[in-house]
Amino acid sequence: MQTRAFDLVVTDLSIPKMNGVGLIESIRRKAATRQLPVSAVTVRVCDGTAQSARQVGCDGIIPKPFSAKQLAQQIAKNLGPSRA
Repeated sequence: MQTRAFDLVVTDLSIPKMNGVGLIESIRRKAATRQLPVSAVTVRVCDGTAQSARQVGCDGIIPKPFSAKQLAQQIAKNLGPSRA
């Protein structure tokens, strides 16, 4: 993970080498990023993957396919409308 500051992480739950759930777990383990809002996009809403992501601290699930409006709404939910 880079050392620069982020306001929000949006990840896909199906990423190479480390799945999205593993990424979220890694973010939540580190004191510096523990409170960082994390949202995930996925096509796997019904197979338990989204639930697993929520259990490890994912703040929002965005089902694929999604619109720019849905993404903006999730960002606003995590950061507040003035920062979205």
